[in-house]
Amino acid sequence: MQGPRVAVIGLDCGTPQLLFDELQAEVPAIVELMRRGMHGPLASITPPITIPAWACAMTGKTPGQLGVYGMRNRKDTTYDGLSLATSHSIQEPAVWDLLGARGLQSLLIGVPPGYPIRPLEGWRVSCFLTPPSADTWTHPGELRTEIEEELGGEPYIFDIPNFREQGEDVVLERVFQMTERRFRVARRLVRTKPWDYFMLVEMGPDRLHHVFWQHVDPKHPKYVAGNPFESAFRDYYRALDKEVAGLLGALPEDAVVILMSDHGARRMDGGVCFNEWLHREGYLSFTDTPTVPTAIGKAPIDWSKTVAWGDGGYYGRLFLNVKGREPQGVVSGARGHARSGRPPTRHEGVQAPGRLPRGARRGPRPDRLLRRPRMALGRPGRHRGGLHLRERHRTRRRQPRPHRRVRDGGPSRPAAGPSRGLRSPGRWPVDPFPVWCRASRGHDRKELPVTTPTEQKGFTIWFTGLSGAGKSTLAEMLLHEVRRRNMNVELLDGDIVRTNLSKGLGFSKEDRDTNILRIGFVANLLTRNGVATIVSAISPYREARNQCRAMIQDFVEVYVHATVEECARRDVKGLYQKALAGEITGFTGVDDPYEPPSSPEIYIDTLTQNPDESLQHVLDTLSEVGYIADPKRLTSHPEPHSGLTDLAHKRSQQSS
Repeated sequence: MQGPRVAVIGLDCGTPQLLFDELQAEVPAIVELMRRGMHGPLASITPPITIPAWACAMTGKTPGQLGVYGMRNRKDTTYDGLSLATSHSIQEPAVWDLLGARGLQSLLIGVPPGYPIRPLEGWRVSCFLTPPSADTWTHPGELRTEIEEELGGEPYIFDIPNFREQGEDVVLERVFQMTERRFRVARRLVRTKPWDYFMLVEMGPDRLHHVFWQHVDPKHPKYVAGNPFESAFRDYYRALDKEVAGLLGALPEDAVVILMSDHGARRMDGGVCFNEWLHREGYLSFTDTPTVPTAIGKAPIDWSKTVAWGDGGYYGRLFLNVKGREPQGVVSGARGHARSGRPPTRHEGVQAPGRLPRGARRGPRPDRLLRRPRMALGRPGRHRGGLHLRERHRTRRRQPRPHRRVRDGGPSRPAAGPSRGLRSPGRWPVDPFPVWCRASRGHDRKELPVTTPTEQKGFTIWFTGLSGAGKSTLAEMLLHEVRRRNMNVELLDGDIVRTNLSKGLGFSKEDRDTNILRIGFVANLLTRNGVATIVSAISPYREARNQCRAMIQDFVEVYVHATVEECARRDVKGLYQKALAGEITGFTGVDDPYEPPSSPEIYIDTLTQNPDESLQHVLDTLSEVGYIADPKRLTSHPEPHSGLTDLAHKRSQQSS
């Protein structure tokens, strides 16, 4: 593997207020890790549940794209209840799948969802979903023997079955044992296996918080001062920190270490009887109303009159009874109104603590906006057009108040300068959102059409390849596509930059590297200031390209591939013919090396793809990573030449 190895230490339910504040003095190894690197709280998914949270983090997909929202999910579109999520529930490739496709090996220990065990390029130990009776829980199978040898007859502990019912003393003892043995196995395997990517997920913090939060938090409704478990958090985190320190000592010195969590924790002050509220409001109907607490799966539901129901555990999940999807669906269409006998505009809700009331007959404002699938793919600082909030208030003369801003209570955005912190996409104040205007007396209110400005996130897309491979052609086509999206964009062509910015440089390796680093410097300045920057340059040496990648925070490398023979056939300048004849020397691909990228974000094979197909591939990738909103083509080919590449010269020679 080129570059350092990556090691991820996952603490399930690792909680910022404990690690960063209340228990910081108990975790010196973790504090030292934070001091040497960067740290901060990150937003989890919705809902913040172990299986989908880890799966989303490792695939880069949302719960909607994965179709997994929790520990249990609907089996199908019938009313037959839920099934437990497993490794087979995740159909999208995870990071280790992508690495394996490139011949790199991964070592995974306890990463959910990891059972049933699935083969990969490397080694894997199953996760907390593994039943105690499982015979196969490692890949390859012989890895189990090595683990049992390391533990010396002590069983490897995947989880604490029925931990809510075991009793505090049993759980506390088992959580210490589970953590110690998992880290002991990890220390051995990271030393003995030639891994490129290592990941461990420890379930101990999650089980500890579930059982003992009420004994530790004085603000918890069930807290009793002086109880025998008040020090449970402190004692465990001390032990956990020692295990983390030992594992860090076993890792290679050049390893990049990421310590992360999937979700946090807090005390639970109460709950909402979700289905009782749905029944009271007329959305959930029964053939015979239950008189005692009844699980929703056993309740006598009248599906022909039910609009929605809730199921899935201690976090509320609402399912709509959609016509044409469920057997007795009543909700018409994706956004249609249900046959519920209620006005479709009703929006009042249960008043929650800490919310701002909207006034008479109006419900609470949401404290969080939920994104549609793919919204979470946006990079930090980029606001996607699908995010929608409606702020309703009185206005005069049927006009919106432009000074009324919607803020999330976070820090203000800097007026200028680079965007370098840990940020959540689309969370900056946006002004204005659509507003409602009250018309003159006796008339209906009207929603005013107010445009939603977006925050453009700068990025650099770097086309590299042999002369004649098709870099400039694709760069020109992409330039017009980005312009049609009303984005700030610049194109830096290697030949044009050499004529101006790098005038006087020759074609030695040092001069070529200097030219590429100058292009990278300019691209970084543009990217930091919100400009979509397209670079088209041969950039033959991998080290110089990697230096540019390190310099530019948002960097997409595109390898445009074509053989020397094909490039020579396309060459209208005759340079390849001269180089092959020995008339010119130092020509990339002939008597000077071209070092192709080892892991480009985009690979374009111009021998098998035409320019339109290649451009669509680029647009699809830019959309997936959040740099453009829609991958749909907006231009027709060919467009007028921009003058920013040497294509005009090539076209004139081709037509003559």
